[in-house]
Amino acid sequence: MTDALRIAVRVDAGGAIGVGHAMRCATLAEALIEAGHVVTVVSASMPLWVADRFRASGAVVEAHSTGPVDVWIVDGYLLGAELIEFAETGPVVAIDDNAELPVAAARLVVNQNLHARRSLYADVPDNTRLLLGPTYAMIRSDVRSIDRSGHRPGGRSVLVSFGGTDPARLTAPVTEMLLALPDVAVVVALGTDHPDRPEVQRLIDSHGERAAFDPGDLTAALRTADVAAIGGGSTLWEVASLGIPAVAAVVADNQVAGTAAAEAYGFVVGVDVRSASDGARTVADAVTALLDDVVRRDQLGSAGHALFDGFGARRVVEAIEDLAR
Repeated sequence: MTDALRIAVRVDAGGAIGVGHAMRCATLAEALIEAGHVVTVVSASMPLWVADRFRASGAVVEAHSTGPVDVWIVDGYLLGAELIEFAETGPVVAIDDNAELPVAAARLVVNQNLHARRSLYADVPDNTRLLLGPTYAMIRSDVRSIDRSGHRPGGRSVLVSFGGTDPARLTAPVTEMLLALPDVAVVVALGTDHPDRPEVQRLIDSHGERAAFDPGDLTAALRTADVAAIGGGSTLWEVASLGIPAVAAVVADNQVAGTAAAEAYGFVVGVDVRSASDGARTVADAVTALLDDVVRRDQLGSAGHALFDGFGARRVVEAIEDLAR
């Protein structure tokens, strides 16, 4: 067994993209702590609820790094200068999506995306190890533990989750359109401070047992969802690992490659709404078509479940331990 390592995670948790980075770091931190290591998370811009998730796993959250560090983990497009600085004192792990970070300075690069290829990192030195693709997808333990063995195919319950910040403001109109269908139930995930939350609350209140807010971590909704309407981020891996067919809305440029790859692998329906005049209608129509096609739903769900086994974070931990030996 590897001796306990002192690991510092530097993550830029600001904005919608940053929250996604922080959540995958939280999954990795949890796996590191389960393996017996000590984790400190360094971020001055982290929302309280995200910080609480780190703390719940046993990590320490600080605005600035204090104390010695055996390994640095860096996740955030704007942290390149810090990555290079950390690399001068010891090994660095870079969590990357599209070669935005100066990964040549890192000893280990993790890119869990389906579009990750060796060609993205042609300039990295030979002693930099690359962990690429869905084998290393970091899926939360509470998602991995969900048992859907008794789930019946053909249901019409939809998870609507475009991220807690929902920057394209799709949640309210998509929810309204889906609830206009008489036999569809909707579970909505949306940040408590989102300006559209009161509107969504009114929709939920007016539809009785057919609509509800998710309690906050998606596990309740993921247990029962028949179809998911989600953003083109890391929630893709979670729904895929559980065999839930999904419509993925591309709302930002950095989601294009990942969503296109997911479509190519056959486990989502991608909808690019970045320049659509009525993106919500486009998403709702795609969800409706999927609800009406049970065969297609089964194909999507089976393809996703085959790709993601849920043990990606454990594999990344083992690689970090190898790095420190």
